[in-house]
Amino acid sequence: MRDIDFINRVDEVGTDAFENTAWYDNSPDGLVYIGSTAYRYKGLGAGHVSINCGTRYIAGNCFSGQRDILSVDVPDGMLKIGNEAFYRCDNIRNFVVPESVAELRSIPDKCTDISFKDGVEPLSVDLNVFCDSLRRLYIGREINGPTSGFMGYLPNLHTLTFGKNITKLTSDMVSSDDFAYPV
Repeated sequence: MRDIDFINRVDEVGTDAFENTAWYDNSPDGLVYIGSTAYRYKGLGAGHVSINCGTRYIAGNCFSGQRDILSVDVPDGMLKIGNEAFYRCDNIRNFVVPESVAELRSIPDKCTDISFKDGVEPLSVDLNVFCDSLRRLYIGREINGPTSGFMGYLPNLHTLTFGKNITKLTSDMVSSDDFAYPV
Protein backbone atom coordinates (compact mmCIF):
# COMPACT_ATOMS: atom_id res chain seq x y z
CA MET A 1 0.00 0.00 0.00
CA ARG A 2 1.53 3.27 -1.12
CA ASP A 3 -1.35 5.74 -0.89
CA ILE A 4 -4.15 6.21 1.59
CA ASP A 5 -7.12 8.47 0.88
CA PHE A 6 -9.69 9.20 3.55
CA ILE A 7 -13.09 10.15 2.18
CA ASN A 8 -14.58 10.78 5.63
CA ARG A 9 -12.99 12.38 8.67
CA VAL A 10 -11.00 9.83 10.67
CA ASP A 11 -11.02 10.61 14.38
CA GLU A 12 -9.11 7.71 15.86
CA VAL A 13 -6.55 5.24 14.53
CA GLY A 14 -5.44 2.00 16.20
CA THR A 15 -1.91 1.57 17.51
CA ASP A 16 -0.32 -0.31 14.60
CA ALA A 17 -2.97 0.22 11.92
CA PHE A 18 -0.46 1.22 9.22
CA GLU A 19 2.78 -0.26 10.55
CA ASN A 20 4.98 -1.86 7.89
CA THR A 21 3.16 -0.27 4.96
CA ALA A 22 4.87 1.57 2.12
CA TRP A 23 2.70 4.57 2.97
CA TYR A 24 4.11 4.77 6.51
CA ASP A 25 7.66 3.88 5.46
CA ASN A 26 7.61 6.68 2.85
CA SER A 27 6.18 9.27 5.23
CA PRO A 28 8.72 11.95 6.19
CA ASP A 29 10.34 11.86 9.62
CA GLY A 30 8.49 13.68 12.36
CA LEU A 31 4.94 13.36 13.60
CA VAL A 32 2.78 11.37 11.16
CA TYR A 33 -0.90 12.31 11.17
CA ILE A 34 -3.93 10.38 9.99
CA GLY A 35 -6.94 12.66 9.97
CA SER A 36 -7.18 14.26 13.40
CA THR A 37 -4.96 11.60 15.01
CA ALA A 38 -1.28 11.97 15.83
CA TYR A 39 -0.44 8.44 14.70
CA ARG A 40 3.29 7.93 15.23
CA TYR A 41 6.47 9.91 15.67
CA LYS A 42 8.87 8.63 13.03
CA GLY A 43 12.64 8.99 13.19
CA LEU A 44 14.67 10.46 16.01
CA GLY A 45 13.02 12.93 18.37
CA ALA A 46 13.88 16.57 17.92
CA GLY A 47 13.88 17.93 21.46
CA HIS A 48 10.56 19.75 21.42
CA VAL A 49 7.41 18.57 19.63
CA SER A 50 4.27 20.65 19.09
CA ILE A 51 1.21 18.66 18.13
CA ASN A 52 -0.90 20.44 15.50
CA CYS A 53 -3.96 22.35 16.65
CA GLY A 54 -7.07 20.42 15.69
CA THR A 55 -5.52 17.09 16.62
CA ARG A 56 -8.03 15.20 18.76
CA TYR A 57 -6.26 11.91 19.52
CA ILE A 58 -2.77 10.69 20.26
CA ALA A 59 -2.62 7.07 19.16
CA GLY A 60 -1.24 4.33 21.38
CA ASN A 61 2.57 4.08 21.13
CA CYS A 62 2.68 7.37 19.22
CA PHE A 63 5.91 8.57 20.86
CA SER A 64 6.99 5.21 22.26
CA GLY A 65 10.76 4.92 22.73
CA GLN A 66 11.50 8.51 21.67
CA ARG A 67 14.17 9.26 24.27
CA ASP A 68 15.39 12.39 22.45
CA ILE A 69 12.09 14.22 22.90
CA LEU A 70 12.32 16.66 25.82
CA SER A 71 8.83 18.17 25.72
CA VAL A 72 5.50 17.79 23.95
CA ASP A 73 2.89 20.53 23.63
CA VAL A 74 -0.54 18.93 23.72
CA PRO A 75 -3.06 21.43 22.30
CA ASP A 76 -6.42 22.32 23.77
CA GLY A 77 -9.06 20.33 21.93
CA MET A 78 -7.24 17.02 22.43
CA LEU A 79 -9.77 14.37 23.52
CA LYS A 80 -7.82 11.16 24.13
CA ILE A 81 -4.27 10.04 24.81
CA GLY A 82 -3.90 6.36 23.92
CA ASN A 83 -2.20 3.40 25.61
CA GLU A 84 1.55 3.75 26.07
CA ALA A 85 1.62 6.86 23.87
CA PHE A 86 4.64 8.08 25.86
CA TYR A 87 6.16 4.73 26.83
CA ARG A 88 9.95 5.02 27.32
CA CYS A 89 9.99 8.77 26.63
CA ASP A 90 12.47 9.08 29.47
CA ASN A 91 13.47 12.72 28.98
CA ILE A 92 10.09 14.46 29.08
CA ARG A 93 10.13 16.13 32.50
CA ASN A 94 7.02 18.35 32.48
CA PHE A 95 3.66 17.28 31.12
CA VAL A 96 0.37 19.18 31.00
CA VAL A 97 -2.92 17.41 30.29
CA PRO A 98 -5.30 19.98 28.73
CA GLU A 99 -8.81 20.46 30.07
CA SER A 100 -10.28 19.05 26.85
CA VAL A 101 -8.75 15.58 27.37
CA ALA A 102 -11.57 13.27 28.39
CA GLU A 103 -9.66 9.97 28.36
CA LEU A 104 -6.08 9.45 29.48
CA ARG A 105 -4.24 6.16 29.09
CA SER A 106 -0.60 7.27 29.11
CA ILE A 107 1.79 9.79 30.62
CA PRO A 108 5.57 10.11 30.13
CA ASP A 109 7.41 7.63 32.35
CA LYS A 110 10.03 9.90 33.91
CA CYS A 111 8.14 13.17 34.47
CA THR A 112 8.99 15.27 37.49
CA ASP A 113 5.97 17.57 37.12
CA ILE A 114 2.48 16.61 35.86
CA SER A 115 -0.52 18.90 35.72
CA PHE A 116 -4.11 17.90 34.99
CA LYS A 117 -5.49 21.32 34.02
CA ASP A 118 -8.54 22.71 35.80
CA GLY A 119 -11.79 21.59 34.29
CA VAL A 120 -15.40 20.98 35.11
CA GLU A 121 -15.76 17.64 33.32
CA PRO A 122 -14.23 14.58 35.02
CA LEU A 123 -11.19 12.95 33.45
CA SER A 124 -11.50 9.25 32.63
CA VAL A 125 -8.23 7.59 33.58
CA ASP A 126 -7.25 4.04 32.75
CA LEU A 127 -3.74 3.88 34.10
CA ASN A 128 -1.77 3.70 37.28
CA VAL A 129 0.90 6.32 37.79
CA PHE A 130 4.14 4.52 38.59
CA CYS A 131 6.74 7.21 38.38
CA ASP A 132 9.68 7.24 40.74
CA SER A 133 10.82 10.67 39.47
CA LEU A 134 7.51 12.51 39.92
CA ARG A 135 7.93 15.34 42.42
CA ARG A 136 4.88 17.55 41.77
CA LEU A 137 1.35 16.52 40.80
CA TYR A 138 -1.52 18.96 40.23
CA ILE A 139 -5.02 17.55 39.82
CA GLY A 140 -7.43 20.24 38.69
CA ARG A 141 -10.53 18.13 38.10
CA GLU A 142 -12.20 14.97 39.25
CA ILE A 143 -10.81 11.65 38.10
CA ASN A 144 -13.13 8.84 36.96
CA GLY A 145 -12.17 5.31 36.17
CA PRO A 146 -10.31 2.56 37.99
CA THR A 147 -8.76 4.98 40.45
CA SER A 148 -7.88 2.40 43.05
CA GLY A 149 -4.13 2.65 42.98
CA PHE A 150 -4.30 5.55 40.49
CA MET A 151 -1.26 7.05 42.15
CA GLY A 152 0.67 3.81 41.78
CA TYR A 153 4.17 4.15 43.18
CA LEU A 154 5.35 7.70 43.79
CA PRO A 155 8.25 7.52 46.26
CA ASN A 156 9.61 11.01 45.47
CA LEU A 157 6.34 12.93 45.29
CA HIS A 158 6.80 16.10 47.37
CA THR A 159 3.74 18.12 46.43
CA LEU A 160 0.23 16.93 45.64
CA THR A 161 -2.18 19.80 44.89
CA PHE A 162 -5.90 19.53 44.28
CA GLY A 163 -7.53 22.35 42.28
CA LYS A 164 -10.66 24.28 43.14
CA ASN A 165 -12.90 21.99 41.08
CA ILE A 166 -12.11 18.91 43.16
CA THR A 167 -15.14 18.17 45.34
CA LYS A 168 -14.54 14.49 46.10
CA LEU A 169 -11.82 11.88 46.16
CA THR A 170 -12.78 8.36 45.20
CA SER A 171 -11.95 5.56 47.57
CA ASP A 172 -8.36 4.34 47.42
CA MET A 173 -7.29 7.14 45.03
CA VAL A 174 -4.66 8.16 47.56
CA SER A 175 -3.96 5.18 49.76
CA SER A 176 -1.21 4.40 52.21
CA ASP A 177 0.31 1.91 49.77
CA ASP A 178 0.78 4.56 47.06
CA PHE A 179 3.79 6.25 48.54
CA ALA A 180 7.13 4.97 49.76
CA TYR A 181 7.91 5.50 53.42
CA PRO A 182 11.37 5.95 54.89
CA VAL A 183 12.63 2.77 56.48
